[in-house]
Amino acid sequence: IEMMERLGFGEIERHCLDATVHRDVFDDLFDLVLCDVPCTGLGLLQRRPEIRSRVTSKTVERLLPIQRAILANGSKAVVSGGLLMYSTCTINPEENEEQVKAFLDSDEGVAFELVHLDMGSVGNDSENHSACGVQQMPESLLHARLPGTLLLLPHVCHSDGFFIALMRRTR
Repeated sequence: IEMMERLGFGEIERHCLDATVHRDVFDDLFDLVLCDVPCTGLGLLQRRPEIRSRVTSKTVERLLPIQRAILANGSKAVVSGGLLMYSTCTINPEENEEQVKAFLDSDEGVAFELVHLDMGSVGNDSENHSACGVQQMPESLLHARLPGTLLLLPHVCHSDGFFIALMRRTR
């Protein structure tokens, strides 16, 4: 929160609640909702190799409904014209692109459209290259399965792996 205030984000409202439970008091209240959902953490394998031995298909099966619920509930809190961001620290398409696609096809998701994310506009150095070299990645890896979303791969960015999707509420 301190970092966001230093960066000039203005007034920030935060709540510590179970995001899998819908609370209509938050409906149509926020300009931006960030859904940084619990995930398998497969994007952290470089730093945390023990993840490899503890993540199974059952782990994914357990997480998928939690991720869906958080995204659906978060979407209800976004005002018309506002933004909904979905992010994970995994590179698993089931938890990433497939979740966003399923959301956009759902009753809640029809009110949203993807905002095309261009890594070239994030972290540019003086030569107009992204800080982690994502611009040099093949388009098929950068926008894996769902154009407009970002998949940051550890071996390219020399960091953890992340997935980011940004959606705007249109109604």
